[in-house]
Amino acid sequence: MKRYTVILLLCLSVAAEAQVVSLKECWQKAAESYPRLKDSQEYEQIAMLRIGSLETGYLPRLDANAQASYQSDVTHLDLSKVPIPGLAAGAPDKDQYKLTVDMSQLIWDGGMIRASKKVELAGLDVDKKQVAVDMYAIRGRVAQLFFGVALKEQQLKIQEALKADLLQKLKKTSSAVRNGALLKSNELILRAEILKLEQEMISAESDRRGLVDALSILIGSKLSYEVSFVWNEVPPAGGLRPEYELFKLQKDRLDASSLLLSAKRMPKITAFGQLGYSKPGLNMFKNEFDGYYLVGLKATWNIFDWNVAKKDRQVIRHQQSLIDTKQQLFEQSRQMELAQEAKTEAKYEKLLAADAEVVAARLEVAKAYSIMYDNGSIDAADYVSRQTELKQAELNAEQHRILLSFSRVNINVINGN
Repeated sequence: MKRYTVILLLCLSVAAEAQVVSLKECWQKAAESYPRLKDSQEYEQIAMLRIGSLETGYLPRLDANAQASYQSDVTHLDLSKVPIPGLAAGAPDKDQYKLTVDMSQLIWDGGMIRASKKVELAGLDVDKKQVAVDMYAIRGRVAQLFFGVALKEQQLKIQEALKADLLQKLKKTSSAVRNGALLKSNELILRAEILKLEQEMISAESDRRGLVDALSILIGSKLSYEVSFVWNEVPPAGGLRPEYELFKLQKDRLDASSLLLSAKRMPKITAFGQLGYSKPGLNMFKNEFDGYYLVGLKATWNIFDWNVAKKDRQVIRHQQSLIDTKQQLFEQSRQMELAQEAKTEAKYEKLLAADAEVVAARLEVAKAYSIMYDNGSIDAADYVSRQTELKQAELNAEQHRILLSFSRVNINVINGN
């Protein structure tokens, strides 16, 4: 029996340890369950499909064409006045038919396909980094809920301690009232204070469970209401904010677009061929269906595009300027948030330094009033007031400690964690 008891205690101990959750674990779970996480894979598949379509430009192209037409006149020779006996040339029919298979093969495109692929890959990097930026923003929301739960937990612990103290005093007071040593009003005051405290605890527990539910949804993992939050750790800062990399990648995409504009202005060389069956054939004087073929090379070069490429480059420069402005605004906002959070951190450091003295003083007063109450020198109202002041001082100290850690976490998140 003793052995089974030990095993049961060990199992309960392991289960209790499994209920401990840290801020870092919540961040990791939130990142793993973030709905937009799959968007990176979608963006990659889209980019690969587009690149696959671009690469088909290197493959030969085949087109089948059919045409039937009737024309008002045809090319013909009038040989009636030529004094050569037996010389005659018939005119082709005005209705003509043509069936062809055309083939073309790109030989040189000025690097346009290669440049287009670079634009697609640069766009893919931007899209994936935007997902990372959105995921990073989740950290602040997770931390806010996490420390919100921690605050409620500390509040409940202190309220529970105060309740236990009041219940102990109520037990002694009830006995004294029955013996006629204390007035009934003292017992009623303690009972009323305990009921009021229980109401506050019900409200605090409801708030705590609501925060736990919200955090569970955000991290994509159901958290038990009995879970213990390890909040006094501050994950170290490391790396840069993903927004900086996003700005750089956006500029890289514009650079790739600029290279594509240059490639579009380059000459293009194409080999072509045609197999045909038409009436008439290549010999227009042969008024019957005939097969034929032709092959050749073609070069095209848009010498003047009415400054379209120049205007497109001006657009790119303006877009780069917009990115620079966004980066400056982001840096300004980050510095403002950092300055505000630094002041908040300093405030809680000062408050926390004074909390120890406040709690120590309140503790001495509470002890003295407890003895005085036991001796009948004061009534229950005075005793309850001193005990409440002590627990409020302890709660303030815990809140300041938690909020100090929260502030330090925010500083790391603002800097880049």
